Amino acid sequence: MDQTGLTVAIPPIANHFNATIPTVQWIVLGYILSISALLLPMGRIADLVGRKRIYILGFIIFTTGAAIASFSPNLGVLIALRMAQGVGTAMVQATSMAIVISTFPNEQRGRAIGLIITVVGLGAIVGPVVAGTMVGSFGWPSIFLLSVPLGILSIAIAALVLRQGEGQEAPTSRLMDFDFAGATLSTAAMVGFLVILTFGQQVGWTSLIIITSSTGVLALSLGFIFWEIRISDPLIPLTLFKKARFSFGATASFLSFMSTTTIFFLMPFFLQQIQGYTPGQTGLVLITSAICMATVGPMAGRLSDRFGSKLFTVTGLSLSTTGFIVFSQLDQSTSLLIIVVGLLLSGSGMAMFSSPNSSSILGSVDRASYGVTTAFLNLIRNSANITGLALATTIVTATMASAGFEPSLSAVSAEGGGVTLAFTRGLGFAFTVAAVLSGTALILAATHGQPARQA
Repeated sequence: MDQTGLTVAIPPIANHFNATIPTVQWIVLGYILSISALLLPMGRIADLVGRKRIYILGFIIFTTGAAIASFSPNLGVLIALRMAQGVGTAMVQATSMAIVISTFPNEQRGRAIGLIITVVGLGAIVGPVVAGTMVGSFGWPSIFLLSVPLGILSIAIAALVLRQGEGQEAPTSRLMDFDFAGATLSTAAMVGFLVILTFGQQVGWTSLIIITSSTGVLALSLGFIFWEIRISDPLIPLTLFKKARFSFGATASFLSFMSTTTIFFLMPFFLQQIQGYTPGQTGLVLITSAICMATVGPMAGRLSDRFGSKLFTVTGLSLSTTGFIVFSQLDQSTSLLIIVVGLLLSGSGMAMFSSPNSSSILGSVDRASYGVTTAFLNLIRNSANITGLALATTIVTATMASAGFEPSLSAVSAEGGGVTLAFTRGLGFAFTVAAVLSGTALILAATHGQPARQA
């Protein structure tokens, strides 16, 4: 709800601080960077010292940051506080799924993950609606102030309901066992990777700084792998990747999230600047996918407990791939019905795939590693979203540039005419690539998973 709602406040924040949209976007990018960089370390720390402690501390940091952010004197302070909130969110994301699934027996793991996806879907539906109302009535600071009572309520419930160490084999304090060197290497590599993806299109993918930075990220990644192999208590056991169900499931998840990002980033441009819908109308159209997540996700999770994950992951990715193929044929004359059908296919497919796939991956690890494993799953989602965003933007803008137009998405509404055709053609190419990525994930899903009932 926080992430989806804040996007509504970006334009008012830009106006308040007299800043450009690309600069204000760092409110979102800085937040994502903090989360992605710290998910693995926080997941591992939670496994060592107790998930309840990290979960509550995360909410305290997030809520405190929100309260202060509402009084930010300038944009720099607001971005810094948003990054601090990202630290708290990383702690919450790294532990929330592990806490929930640890309270369910193994044969109900899919049901538990389905319930989580329902909450995520509802947040995606409610967030923009509540945020739009709050911003329109009370201004952008109200978005952050709204998080304060909700955060306090979450802290109180967690303190009263959660039991320290529930579902963990070793929740006692052993922070000295934490892999600080591995955490440093993984954090530096992840931050470098995400920054390259963020600025690669603007600076130029073949520029010296991008090539040099990429080399540095590769060196950090290899250093992380080398270090993790050597130590006895690694940040994440690399031996997990020797398990086909884990490695294939994780790769399929990355490809699926990477392809889905194309919808949420580029579809608003198409609906508003090509077909002329208002932002409010666009939001209502895109809610279709969120509704699918909230309804199909829990059903798929519950049924996968009984029938195994493979049937649902394969069917889900088949639906998603079909949706991307539909979107690859978009043009100015495409009816809203076709767009909604594509959203229903892709949204239902993603919901049907996510719960069973996550359950299958978690079924390949022991409960003591749930914290770092669920953190890794969240890391896959965040990094795949940014990777997909960079890839889709590059495809569309490169297509526009090859047609002789400014390689910028802002040019679509500014010029019209031929640039609209160039954008639509690039959009078709981007969705074609998304279909290929989703199809590749489909092949991986078909070669792993649980075809029979879980024990």
